[in-house]
Amino acid sequence: MHYKETITTTEQAKNFIKEFYKEYPVVHPEDDMSNIINLKTGSRTFTDEQVEDIHTRFDEVYSIIEDPCLYILEELQ
Repeated sequence: MHYKETITTTEQAKNFIKEFYKEYPVVHPEDDMSNIINLKTGSRTFTDEQVEDIHTRFDEVYSIIEDPCLYILEELQ
């Protein structure tokens, strides 16, 4: 999954949420991604650079979609 691409449209925001949720279904968008641990390896799931990029993408998502968590509950579960 790519975390570098700026999100500027509703479609991009929804696609980012769908892909992120598909890859990490138990991670909440408001979680601190630096604290997410891979249970198989015991290592952090994301590097510092990825954490920064993911937080930026979710900031962009929140500026486009009022409640991304509600979108996940209503559309993806």
